[in-house]
Amino acid sequence: MFYEPGKTPHGLKKDPFKSCVVPRPIGWISTLNKDGSANLAPYSQFAHLTFSPPYVMFAANVKDSGERKDNVENAERTQEFCWSLATYDLREEMNKSATEVPYGVDEFELAGLEKGYGSLVKCPFVKASPINFECVHHTTLRLPGDGVGASVDVVIGRVVGIHIDEGVLTNGEIDISKTVPIARCGGPNYAAIRDVCMFKMVTPKGPVTPAPENAARKEETIGMTNGEQKKPDEGR
Repeated sequence: MFYEPGKTPHGLKKDPFKSCVVPRPIGWISTLNKDGSANLAPYSQFAHLTFSPPYVMFAANVKDSGERKDNVENAERTQEFCWSLATYDLREEMNKSATEVPYGVDEFELAGLEKGYGSLVKCPFVKASPINFECVHHTTLRLPGDGVGASVDVVIGRVVGIHIDEGVLTNGEIDISKTVPIARCGGPNYAAIRDVCMFKMVTPKGPVTPAPENAARKEETIGMTNGEQKKPDEGR
C-alpha cells in the first residue's frame, strides 16, 4: 500500500503512522504552574538529541481549543523542566498522569506519586523513578498541523543534572533488566524493555567485508520469554 498523509486515504481503521515509528521512549515531563502547583504528563513524542552537552526534546500537540499544553507554557515561563524515566513498575501511575484535568490539578497527587527535588531546578520529578533529568529550556519550535489540535510545540531543553539510583547499576553500567523502561508502540500498546528482548552489536570501526551471498544465518533469541529459539526471518 502507499498513501500520502493528509492527501490520499490509507484505507486502514486508524492512521498507521504512530504504529510505524516504534517503540517510542516516553517523555515523562514535570513543570511548575503559575500557582506553584506541579504539572506532570507523559509524551510519546520524545527523544534525546545529542550528548555533549546533552539535550532532550518533547513535542506536545496543542489542545483542541488551540491553546498550548500547560507543560509547554510552564517550561517557557520558568525556563526549566524535569524528565523522569517511565518504568514498568510505574506504568499505572504514568497512565494516570496522562488524564486531562483542569489547570492547577497536581498530577503527582492524582497518580499517588511522591515528589523528588534536584539541585539546579525548582520543579519536582518522580522520586520513585530510577533516573531523572533536571533540564533548562533552550527553545520551542511550533510545527503547523492539519487542523485544530494537530499543531505541535517542540520543546528542547539542555540536561544540566542527572540523577541515577545506584540500585539499577551493574558493573558500572545502567542495567536495563533493573530499570525496565516502557515505550509506546501506537494506540494503547506499550513495550517493556527487558534484557531477554535485547541483543548486542558493536559498530564496525573499519571497512566491512561483504558476507557470502548464501551464508547461513545464525539463530537468535528475539523477544522470546520462554527460551524458544527463533530464526530472524520466521513468520514474515
